[in-house]
Amino acid sequence: MVEIPSPDEEKDKVDLGWLMSDGPKPNPGKAVPPPPPVASEGSYEIEGSDPLAEHDEPAPIVPPIPTPVPRPRKAQASDRSEARSTAKPGTVDEVWSRWAEWGPDIIRLVATSCVLLVLLYLALTSFWFTTAFLILVGGGGILLLLSYPLFITMERPIRITPEQALNDYYAALSHSVPHIRRMWLLLSSEGRSSRFFHNFNEFNTYWNEKLKSLKPAKAGRFNPLVFSVLDFKSEKSAGLTHLEAKFILQVKERDPSTSPAQTFPVTTRLVKGPDKMWYLEEGTMPEARV
Repeated sequence: MVEIPSPDEEKDKVDLGWLMSDGPKPNPGKAVPPPPPVASEGSYEIEGSDPLAEHDEPAPIVPPIPTPVPRPRKAQASDRSEARSTAKPGTVDEVWSRWAEWGPDIIRLVATSCVLLVLLYLALTSFWFTTAFLILVGGGGILLLLSYPLFITMERPIRITPEQALNDYYAALSHSVPHIRRMWLLLSSEGRSSRFFHNFNEFNTYWNEKLKSLKPAKAGRFNPLVFSVLDFKSEKSAGLTHLEAKFILQVKERDPSTSPAQTFPVTTRLVKGPDKMWYLEEGTMPEARV
């Protein structure tokens, strides 16, 4: 009689056979998807218009943008500076310094003091006390007179703006004894040369003669005139190295009741020096300019 194996025995045999084999155990739970169909080279699809696209609305028509009409350009400050730059600016070879202004006066003071000390020593060693006293008093007066240019120029000429440069220049001319050396030092190299002068001595002579012609006949030895700068007009000096300025130069006596003031319209140029201060490029009176 043939024995029919039970299901459990059959299962054990199948499992033992799989363990003895080298291949991986198949997964009966998942089905392998069929490979995608490969389109043949000769096949193609018919492309046509989408019937729904025929019902779309047409795109709106955009009107052309009008071309803007260019407006006339207003003149800018840079245009004026370019036009002004065509004129060749002057140079400043010698800037203002305290020693340049006070140097000659200090040398005279030191030399005079040495002479007075020697005379005073000789008088005292000879027991000439009266003479020594006169030397002391007279020498002190001489030293005070020689110190006058130092006293009137204690304030430094700060010329950050062109108007300050003009005010300092004519303020030096307005002293009872004008400080011509300061005026000379506030000029550029071009301002120190004209048909009237080419050095400091000629410049000093020019202004002494000019003051004599402006002073009234009854005036004494000292200068009675005061020079003032009025109605100053120029471009903003920030960022510039040279510019042109217009102003009114007023000349009047210290006592306004004696005679009316004189006015001179002036157009001049100024240049900035290496010390960042402004210097005048013309150092003469308005009517004498060429």
